[in-house]
Amino acid sequence: MKEIPILYTGAMVRALLADDKTQTRRTCKLQPHVGSGMTWWPDGKGTDTGTSGGAPGCYLDLCPFGQPGDRHWVRETWQHSNWPHGPFDEDCDIFYRADYMDDPHGPDGELSPEGKYRTWRPSIHMPRAASRIMLEVMNVRVERLQDISEADAFAEGVSALNSRHAGAAYVTDVRLAYELLWKSLYGAGSWDANPWVWVVKFRRVTEQVQ
Repeated sequence: MKEIPILYTGAMVRALLADDKTQTRRTCKLQPHVGSGMTWWPDGKGTDTGTSGGAPGCYLDLCPFGQPGDRHWVRETWQHSNWPHGPFDEDCDIFYRADYMDDPHGPDGELSPEGKYRTWRPSIHMPRAASRIMLEVMNVRVERLQDISEADAFAEGVSALNSRHAGAAYVTDVRLAYELLWKSLYGAGSWDANPWVWVVKFRRVTEQVQ
């Protein structure tokens, strides 16, 4: 079993904690080549172009997000109680920005008498000991981004009834809500590019991790 670090935004961390998110999609860095009616994968194997998600099993073995039974430890925006007077250690208190999303002053806090706002550390700098969420990989597959189903959009943690993007009106189509989420993360044109993506299904591990 491998343990693999993985980054999540605050909104997705909240979805993970609520067990509303059980899938994640990540772009395949090595995109297959399509030609002559075949989809040619980085391992040299080909599949019929018309077969959605038809990656050879040996290509699935190359997934950087692990295989069934492997685990992800989640990296999120954070801070520790020793800051700014000392380094992080495993005995200090840990604060997570995702827990402050409902703060009336916003997740970055109210201006203090000293004239400082709450300061957070980027998720990429979170050490393993500070992580509070562990996910077990259940299944891995590949498919085109736009092939996502309505059920899978829900499994991505997107609630159509609670999806507001960039001040726009509430979105009632869950696939559209996921499309807008993807664009907010990866930029304009990222959805239209319709890349092949790793689809990782997981469950949150709630028992004590040794």
